[in-house]
Amino acid sequence: MAGIDISSSPNEQDIKEFYAFSDVLNRLGSIRNQIENAVQTAKKDKIDLESAIEWKEWKKLKKLPKLNGLGGGVPKQQELLDKALESVKQIRHYQRIDFERVIQWAVNEHCLETVPKFLVDAEKKKINKESSTDFAAKENAVRFLLEGIGAAARGKTDSVSKAAYNWFVVNNFLAKKDLNRYFINCQGCIYKPPYSKRRSLAFALRSDNKDTIEVVWEKFETFYKEISKEIEKFNIFSQEFQTFLHLENLRMKLLLRRIQKPIPAEIAFFSLPQEYYDSLPPNVAFLALNQEITPSEYITQFNLYSSFLNGNLILLRRSRSYLRAKFSWVGNSKLIYAAKEARLWKIPNAYWKSDEWKMILDSNVLVFDKAGNVLPAPTLKKVCEREGDLRLFYPLLRQLPHDWCYRNPFVKSVGREKNVIEVNKEGEPKVASALPGSLFRLIGPAPFKSLLDDCFFNPLDKDLRECMLIVDQEISQKVEAQKVEASLESCTYSIAVPIRYHLEEPKVSNQFENVLAIDQGEAGLAYAVFSLKSIGEAETKPIAVGTIRIPSIRRLIHSVSTYRKKKQRLQNFKQNYDSTAFIMRENVTGDVCAKIVGLMKEFNAFPVLEYDVKNLESGSRQLSAVYKAVNSHFLYFKEPGRDALRKQLWYGGDSWTIDGIEIVTRERKEDGKEGVEKIVPLKVFPGRSVSARFTSKTCSCCGRNVFDWLFTEKKAKTNKKFNVNSKGELTTADGVIQLFEADRSKGPKFYARRKERTPLTKPIAKGSYSLEEIERRVRTNLRRAPKSKQSRDTSQSQYFCVYKDCALHFSGMQADENAAINIGRRFLTALRKNRRSDFPSNVKISDRLLDN
Repeated sequence: MAGIDISSSPNEQDIKEFYAFSDVLNRLGSIRNQIENAVQTAKKDKIDLESAIEWKEWKKLKKLPKLNGLGGGVPKQQELLDKALESVKQIRHYQRIDFERVIQWAVNEHCLETVPKFLVDAEKKKINKESSTDFAAKENAVRFLLEGIGAAARGKTDSVSKAAYNWFVVNNFLAKKDLNRYFINCQGCIYKPPYSKRRSLAFALRSDNKDTIEVVWEKFETFYKEISKEIEKFNIFSQEFQTFLHLENLRMKLLLRRIQKPIPAEIAFFSLPQEYYDSLPPNVAFLALNQEITPSEYITQFNLYSSFLNGNLILLRRSRSYLRAKFSWVGNSKLIYAAKEARLWKIPNAYWKSDEWKMILDSNVLVFDKAGNVLPAPTLKKVCEREGDLRLFYPLLRQLPHDWCYRNPFVKSVGREKNVIEVNKEGEPKVASALPGSLFRLIGPAPFKSLLDDCFFNPLDKDLRECMLIVDQEISQKVEAQKVEASLESCTYSIAVPIRYHLEEPKVSNQFENVLAIDQGEAGLAYAVFSLKSIGEAETKPIAVGTIRIPSIRRLIHSVSTYRKKKQRLQNFKQNYDSTAFIMRENVTGDVCAKIVGLMKEFNAFPVLEYDVKNLESGSRQLSAVYKAVNSHFLYFKEPGRDALRKQLWYGGDSWTIDGIEIVTRERKEDGKEGVEKIVPLKVFPGRSVSARFTSKTCSCCGRNVFDWLFTEKKAKTNKKFNVNSKGELTTADGVIQLFEADRSKGPKFYARRKERTPLTKPIAKGSYSLEEIERRVRTNLRRAPKSKQSRDTSQSQYFCVYKDCALHFSGMQADENAAINIGRRFLTALRKNRRSDFPSNVKISDRLLDN
């Protein structure tokens, strides 16, 4: 919303009063609802209204929940900051209590080791697990401690960080060059774990420094005590305090790690108030159920103090923040149509000759200036003053320069009223008047304004719903005397105007009439459409065959290939996994599902997919994950999570039974073997699946699969040779196959100049071949790369049948289309007509599902 002077915009007190007023309206709205309910009940029971309504004091008025009328509120930012400040002090207090209690217990139980000995033992265990290491255990222990201290101070400029830097300089741990690289440039490391795969080595310690881990620990303890004396001087909101907390947390964890026995539950408990227990992670909350916990588990629990502290300090240390308050008013969906004051409009010449505009031009409502331009505000005033239906002037009102406004009933305004048109959610116009200061002009993209126009001028297509007032408040924070003061800087006002579309129910419901067989490939989808009237026919011809390229699939495969070749740098683990690949997979999944749904609508068919997609050429893991997700949107799965995704996509639809058709199925047993054959009515979800075994190797033209013969020969284990004649022909049980190899007689540059691949046109040499050699030759001939090197198809995109008498022996076809045809035929052969019902089916699926 705009059109208001920022100097007179509501302040914090105004918003509070607005919220209080909304509370009053809530209560009045509830009283009104009770009266209306009593009246309706009386009318139904035919009771006198005066006896039905009992006027008496309502005792529960102040305890009404906000169910009707205005709702929303303003977060109390100052109270939030005060609570965060108090929480910081409280958490540090209880952290110290818990730490001292556990350490005192360990002292009494005599189960404490020295920190240096524990660090050395820990490094020895790491070294023993690894075959090689750069440093001895004692030196690694020194490096571990120095890395912890340096990590708290590197890249910072506060006084505590400078003190830590000077401590490194005084004790001569690193060379000056390495010290600056580590602290100032934040490069390199001091400690490199034995199991680290990092290529770069850790910084070398000064050769003249002979300090042992015991000496370094004592120096750190002395340095920490000196810093602790200055803690009272540190502002709790300063970077110095943050760095000190880091050092303090490091020291506490090292002192706790030296405990050598489990800690009883009555010792290892949180002293924090009960309100913090709701924020505990499940693994930490589970520890409270144990009788005792290990020192490492207790440190995991103890680290939550740092998390709580950092969370509150983030709130306190920011300079500004933004709060959003939302106010909804049930039933308030009225928008105001107001003419622009300073804009002129010139009527196009074509309108003077238009029959539609003849009535408007003759109505004497248009007000012109001396130049012949229409004045919008005076024209709207005359339209509003004219008696009759405003709908007659819709063509004029649409073209007239106008604004859409929202009436704010809580703003006091003075001035001269102007004529406006008030539009309710049904799109019904009503002449009204408004003071200029009480109207907030809606500002947004032109398409949004067109949508509001449609709600007014075409209410049958769409209408308005309840509006919501949104106030974005910019809050600035300032530290004064150990306290954070919050103040309101500015407010931005917005109106959320929901629009509901009216979808007409189709006059004739769609029925599944066809089967859409889909082969999911490495560049897109191949599909084959079959009629359901061809059930049981193994050689039926498809109605339509085609391929749809999906560019996002190739981009996904390219990103995988690029990632594998890319030199990997050391990762800073700020999240559990890299979400880039996940987001790309989600995008590809959406693209594939959209194409399948589009084909379903175009051919009025349900999809048949491969149950498991394998043997992908490249990017197999990522692409297999995509197609697995695609199947989850169309196929039934026993896992509730995957099946819930499918139901969500189809608006809660679970299955559609096709009357008149049955399917032969075999349920798999728990051991993986196929069970007894069953014949059940055909259900779609809305998809079905078939096994993809051999669909890409079987010829869709002749129906033969050369690998059946190859597997039979392998199973026989005769180790015989196979004679191939001069034409490259070999006689098999299913017919004569002919094999070719690349013809290089024209030289290597002949096809290279044409940017073509050398074709397989030369018969293989005459002779005896082993079965393995024959199989290798068959695979080369069966799936080939496209002729042109500039083709976007994959290197196995062309299918050629190896049987000499087949029509696809020389011409070939798209390999994925060949597989799609085989998938469709395999599914059709499992169907049969139900004699108890008539065909066609009466399965219905609405256009709304397919459009989405």
